[in-house]
Amino acid sequence: MSAAITNSPAPNLEPKLKIVIVGHVDHGKSTLIGRLFHDTNSLPEGKVEQIRKASEAEGMDFEFAFLLDALLEEQEQNITIDTTQLPFRTDLRE
Repeated sequence: MSAAITNSPAPNLEPKLKIVIVGHVDHGKSTLIGRLFHDTNSLPEGKVEQIRKASEAEGMDFEFAFLLDALLEEQEQNITIDTTQLPFRTDLRE
């Protein structure tokens, strides 16, 4: 008897779905992704409150983009400097 090795995801989860967000400057890419992470409960506990406090300390309104644009320089200039890959999952997919 031999065991089969598979690369299948955990039981009851569909295969991974990879999403790429591209667009021009100030078209809401970071805001969309920040909101997506927030709405799917994919952020570490306390992350939203941490960003709210940091924004308040800088005299800025909270923006969902700040969940990704974590560098102070990014927040001050309202631009994304860094690129990254961030995994998240829903009840149905990784």
